[in-house]
Amino acid sequence: MDQSILDKRNKSAGRPPSQSSLACSDVLLSAYVMSDTGCASPITSEAASTNVSGDYKATIKRPATENEEEAPVKQARLEESTEEKEEGKESIVKAEEQKRAEKEIDRVTKKKERISRQAKFAFDADDDIPMNIPVTVKNGVRHLAPYWTVYRTRAKGRWFGRKLVDVFSQEFLSTNVNYARVATRLGRIWVNGKQMKNVDYVIQNNDTIEHWGHRHEHPILDEEIRIVADTPSLLVIDKPASMPVHACGQYAVHTVLGQLRVREEIVVKEPIGTLVVSMGIQCIRPDGKHALTRFRRMWTDGTQSVVRAEIETGRTHQIRVHLQYLGYPIANDKLYNCPEVWPKGGKGAEFGMTYEELGIRVQAAHKASLWHETVNEDYVGKMERLANQDELELAADAPEISRWERPDYDPVCLSCNVTKKETPMDHFRIFLHCLNYETAKWSYSTPLPKWAEQPNEESTSVSSPDLMLPYPTASKCISKPQKRQDIQCLRGISIIAVILVHTRPLLFPLGYLGVDVFFIMSGYLISSILSRRPSLTQFYKRRFIRIVPVYAAMLLVVVSIAAFLFAPTDFADVATSTKWCLIFARNIHQILESKDYWAQTSEFSQFLHTWSLAVEIQFYLVAPLLHFIITSTLGGKLKIPKTLTLAAVSMIFYSLSDATSQFYSLHCRIWQFMLGFLVACSSVKIPEVFENRLRWASALSFCLTMIISVVVLGGFSTGADRIVVSTCAALLILIGEVHQSRVLTNPLLTVIGNYSYELYLIHWPVIVAFQYSMMFDGIEKSVLLVLMMITFFLVLLKIYYDINRLKATFKTNFVYTSIIYAVIIAILIVKAKSNHLEQKDSTDDLRTSAMKWAMGYEFFPLPPHEKDREATEWKSYRNPSHVEFSYLVRGSGNLSILLLGNSFGFRASPVIAEVLTGSFRILRVFTELGCPILTSQSNCTKFHEAFKIVLEKMKPDITWVIAKEPGFFTYSEAELAKQVESSVQLLKVHSKIVIIDGQSDYFGFKLDPRMTMIRRLQLRKMNFSDLQTALHQKEWEVMRSISGPTILFNNVSEQMCDADACPLYNAVNLHHYYGDRDGHFNQEGLKRLRPGYEAITREAVKILGYK
Repeated sequence: MDQSILDKRNKSAGRPPSQSSLACSDVLLSAYVMSDTGCASPITSEAASTNVSGDYKATIKRPATENEEEAPVKQARLEESTEEKEEGKESIVKAEEQKRAEKEIDRVTKKKERISRQAKFAFDADDDIPMNIPVTVKNGVRHLAPYWTVYRTRAKGRWFGRKLVDVFSQEFLSTNVNYARVATRLGRIWVNGKQMKNVDYVIQNNDTIEHWGHRHEHPILDEEIRIVADTPSLLVIDKPASMPVHACGQYAVHTVLGQLRVREEIVVKEPIGTLVVSMGIQCIRPDGKHALTRFRRMWTDGTQSVVRAEIETGRTHQIRVHLQYLGYPIANDKLYNCPEVWPKGGKGAEFGMTYEELGIRVQAAHKASLWHETVNEDYVGKMERLANQDELELAADAPEISRWERPDYDPVCLSCNVTKKETPMDHFRIFLHCLNYETAKWSYSTPLPKWAEQPNEESTSVSSPDLMLPYPTASKCISKPQKRQDIQCLRGISIIAVILVHTRPLLFPLGYLGVDVFFIMSGYLISSILSRRPSLTQFYKRRFIRIVPVYAAMLLVVVSIAAFLFAPTDFADVATSTKWCLIFARNIHQILESKDYWAQTSEFSQFLHTWSLAVEIQFYLVAPLLHFIITSTLGGKLKIPKTLTLAAVSMIFYSLSDATSQFYSLHCRIWQFMLGFLVACSSVKIPEVFENRLRWASALSFCLTMIISVVVLGGFSTGADRIVVSTCAALLILIGEVHQSRVLTNPLLTVIGNYSYELYLIHWPVIVAFQYSMMFDGIEKSVLLVLMMITFFLVLLKIYYDINRLKATFKTNFVYTSIIYAVIIAILIVKAKSNHLEQKDSTDDLRTSAMKWAMGYEFFPLPPHEKDREATEWKSYRNPSHVEFSYLVRGSGNLSILLLGNSFGFRASPVIAEVLTGSFRILRVFTELGCPILTSQSNCTKFHEAFKIVLEKMKPDITWVIAKEPGFFTYSEAELAKQVESSVQLLKVHSKIVIIDGQSDYFGFKLDPRMTMIRRLQLRKMNFSDLQTALHQKEWEVMRSISGPTILFNNVSEQMCDADACPLYNAVNLHHYYGDRDGHFNQEGLKRLRPGYEAITREAVKILGYK
């Protein structure tokens, strides 16, 4: 409306300029908290007495007086008199203003006529809402029993020419898609007063449509309606929160009518239009209706603000929509402050998608809201069956049936066939309160609600033109709960996979991919958070509160336990790792030391698992920059291409990096976070008709992810498993935007997902502590230690959650974390000094010498040698692990000797060279790490071909095989004997003598003998009786069947074992025989084997006839 006309009309009515005839003047609301109640307009006493039900607490019983009955007539006359006064002043109005005034008067006249027609139509339905409906009150919430009622409407222009059943199914969100057909066939639809059973009926102009429906009203708070003023012409009330003023949606009896505009600082004049017709959802749009709201901040505490609003128009959700437009929506507004529905927040009417796409998101959000009940499975099928039956299995309603004859349960009513949810208490309130009601002649006020009262401390009353603080924190919104169930379920699955790979790596070799899924989810969630446009300070503070205090508690638990449990050598490793963990750089530490992750799983590395958290923290540091690059002004329209470009750059780094960097470095993992970004910035638009297919697609995608990763890929080293699982995880999150699959909303997995971070932090230290204590104290004390460790962690966790339950600030959490960090550093310093003193004061000579030898031991150094260029020319095999561990030694003797093997042969080669000194002319050491000689292995085919060529070319006098053969523990006896005999015959063809060294009877140990000796010596636990392995003779039994005069077998078991067991150390000097848990002999072990090597060498030389 033109401002001059509005001022003239106000003046003629005796009001100041720019004030409507009936204004809800100071509307109080909070920019931080919310309630779902609008501005309750004053109502006439006639309307109140006619519509208020006598069963509400604040019973208003006053019969309408004669003056009151005439009040509408007087009001109409007053408005007509106002118009006459305006017409009398037309002579002094300019031509343009006169035209505008006439146009406005015409509009008002037409509106009155329309209202009059609607009133007449509504009068015919006065008995549609029954009285004395049963009511129950539970936990302060008022529940109304379902009842039958008539819904009436006139055909809208957009309905003309469309089938009645199509309009029902498409425009009324609360019905089943087949409900309209079933209801029509049952005779529940009436058109122009006649029962309509024709499902193909097409709506015509001026049609009046009636529908007998089973109404289930939403519950409301059981609070009184307070009477503010009661005059002969007006009844002014203060209604409870959660109660609408008039009938709308599922509300009719639970309404005010069913139970009985501040100083200018920030002005919003944006037009408001409907976004979703069936839900009444509004948004700022150019084709909307004029709306004007004025805002002024009352006070702020630095985090939240309370503001006043004056409305000069009465559009649906006007205050909420205008606040959203300013970028400061009511923080707990579950509709207009929901980032999942409004991906760009709605500030400045920026929605990031078309109105149609936004409408689809809102409707999908409604289906996942707290109000949406779960429809019984058999109902959907029943409705589809009824809609397509030739003859209905249910009897149609007779035309003369009354409300009282209808049943309490309706088999085709959607609300009768749902599993209802208990509505949380915070769903009933929005912090939006009508403070003042006034016109030029009267004014009424309500007291401030408690949430709007200014606190005594840490609050500052301001009157600056800045409306509010930076973008407020959003609470739970209508679209989804605070945490998406499918994402929490994915968290649960991922953490279970990680725990399984750490506890049973052979059974679940691909469990490590759970970490990759965590990276995808982090990318998605961080992008979603950043899309709400928080300040950087706010973003990092929230990340700190969520992650660091609990992480610090875990570090304190682990360091404290390690200080008492671990040997000084192991604690030194813990101390080094802790320093890197304190600054979230454990992954960088791993890269600098080139440590393989899987090799360390067999060590007692307490903080091995923290590398992934370090990667995430480093990602958080750069995430705002990446998000800015993707969503900046120049790139806002190219979000997906930019995200894909960043992912591609990361993949290039990944492909060019070594295995350690691929695993640990952020730049090689960015592509996974970008997949999450891609999901967050993608607009999902899936028509409702495909919803059933989508459910199948969701479950199928999940199953495919698991099947492909576990069965098909089998842990490819190429990284294909990582790429496929990451992509599938992103697709599952994308599908969850529209549909929550039952597979991914499992309650148990969801609960586990809620605590996935805590489980991630504590599970690996618990596993390591258990394994470590088992070396010394047995199962009972190990279990006790684990329980103590978990209890310690839970106590610290309880302290943390108690702090945050009291709404602790960032400052409180920072102090809490700083104290823990200080305690950790103190423990490291004190323990380092005590370890130094303990070693210095040691007087036990045997223990000291054994510990010194164990900590400084070395394998035998290689003899003087040269590169084997001759063998290189013979074959094309150039694998680095072969070239580095093969060499040639020249001597003064006559024999040519070929030593074939893997790392075990390489370690033994110095002793063989020394034993044969003076006997050989050429000693060729030809080895390949991890490859057997006598049995086959798929990844060693090229090496086998290479040594066969060398064997044929060299034709050695003696071929000596020193290798551990995994096949001795995997093949059946028949298959093993067949392969060994074939390999020995090949060696025999090209060699004069073949010597087999029987090292395959020792295929690794559960504990690292060296580190176990060190730990026990340092902790003064001198019992080593358990450091032995059982005697095995499997290799000897196989070789005995194929031995001959030129095939010699060096029985290592006879030299290293007693009658029934093989000790892992020398009982005289406490030196261990093996350098690692794989069973490589160190100097002490090879010294014990040397006499056997000398004896078999003499036998071979004797057979050859050499001296």
